[in-house]
Amino acid sequence: MKSRPPSGGAASSGNDGEEHSRRCYNCEYWRPHVHYPYIGYCVLHQKFTMDTDTCDNWTPLKIREGDFYWCSTCKTRITGEEARKLLEKGHRVHRGAYVDPDVREELYSVF
Repeated sequence: MKSRPPSGGAASSGNDGEEHSRRCYNCEYWRPHVHYPYIGYCVLHQKFTMDTDTCDNWTPLKIREGDFYWCSTCKTRITGEEARKLLEKGHRVHRGAYVDPDVREELYSVF
């Protein structure tokens, strides 16, 4: 995966808008961490990435009516119909979420 630094607000070529939309956070293969949605797991490359990373295998998320999705903005499971509506409002919708198997360690450290 290639990680690109932020542009810093400088003007760039006409493809900048397209490049900006081709990020892990809106890829079919990326699952955000349930509690830390800026990091996630790529099921294609089987590794963790940041939400703003990019790669050559980026595939847009396809919303299907009978499927369930994860909204990292609302932190809840949603249906395909709900996913379409929330995407229109600017929410981040994903195929699923990554639940860290060691999350129990974080729970014990709280007490």
